[in-house]
Amino acid sequence: MTPNLKTLITAINSLEERQNLGTLAKSNYTSIMQLERDFYNVTGYSVNEYTRRFRLSNALCLIKSTDKLLADIAYTCGFSSQQALCREIKTILGTTATEYKESSDYYFLSSLNDVIPYQVEVSKVSIPATICLRFFSHVRRGIENKAISLFLDHNPNCNKRIFGRNGKQQGNILCYELYVEETNNLNTDGFELGGKHPGYDDIFAQTRVKNIEAEINSAWDYLYSTWLPVSMFDYKGQQVMGFESKYFEEYYCNNTRSQRLKLYLPITRKKELMRISIEKIPLLYFLVSSNSGYNAEKKASRVVLEYLSENYPYIIKNSKEFFFQQKEDCITCGVKINTDLNKDGALHMIKYVNQSFAVLCLNGIGMYKHSAEILIDWITKNNFKASGEPFAIYDTAKSYENPQMKLYCPIENC
Repeated sequence: MTPNLKTLITAINSLEERQNLGTLAKSNYTSIMQLERDFYNVTGYSVNEYTRRFRLSNALCLIKSTDKLLADIAYTCGFSSQQALCREIKTILGTTATEYKESSDYYFLSSLNDVIPYQVEVSKVSIPATICLRFFSHVRRGIENKAISLFLDHNPNCNKRIFGRNGKQQGNILCYELYVEETNNLNTDGFELGGKHPGYDDIFAQTRVKNIEAEINSAWDYLYSTWLPVSMFDYKGQQVMGFESKYFEEYYCNNTRSQRLKLYLPITRKKELMRISIEKIPLLYFLVSSNSGYNAEKKASRVVLEYLSENYPYIIKNSKEFFFQQKEDCITCGVKINTDLNKDGALHMIKYVNQSFAVLCLNGIGMYKHSAEILIDWITKNNFKASGEPFAIYDTAKSYENPQMKLYCPIENC
């Protein structure tokens, strides 16, 4: 991320005036237009839009957590008048300032992080008509490069666009799908034909990475779990299921190798700010296990599931909500249950009785650490006090493939 963008984000986060744009552009030998374009690409916001939303978020915090007059809040947060603040609340939330103060909902825009490892571009892209080729393997590691290498070995002179994404697993056999721009005389030996798909246009968040598995995974984590939650967009696949709504990768090929990839995340405009609620819950029980180091999450989950399968199989059969918490390198996983249980030494119970929580609802699964930081930031800005560590509940009631995530942080009872 360029120094001018870091400075700009700092300026906007501290509610400094727009005149910083001209100063920053001049001092970094660029134009205001280029600066705004760079800002949009790395954040998903225009400068004006982010400034408006960030000021509104700060004003909403003060409306909920203080008894200040609306006029004072408006001027404190950079609005020209009380009327301007009220218009913005009506436009964004569809309610009045008074109704918002009395409601149980909270809306929030997290501060942008100036540590941005990947350049993100948001634009409309034309995806050509493609032919799907399915590649199967018993091994997950490197399945993508095995598929693309096999295809390029058989089609060394192919100059068409090639896309890829994970396919549907068949038993213990894993699947990776290549989508090759429609053409004649393809050699498809070693692949199963998966049909043809028409071309289409859509809006994508995109970033380019080297074809290194660790970097690809890191870029996807950043794009989906860090960039997306604080941008102006949602993942389109959460709302529209289908071939066109899924994320995928495009290969940049040289003879029989692919050295770089472009990641595509289909997105749609958010309808509202992030919503956080305060909930008082009479009773919460979780049976959990903790582990550290390599495969900690998998090991902790296995302990819980094996114990319940042997002693309380009906709980496993009916379980829809699962616990997750991370403290440094220690992972705690578990299952929400309805009563206290006898347990062995590898397990323990987490109990909450008549506890108030700040609850962040995410549309799909977000990155735990980043989401926890957002929730703690909100708690601090709204003058609440955390009384425990955040944790996540993954709700699979609607779908095991696309569980919904709620992040909870216990706060002092209110």
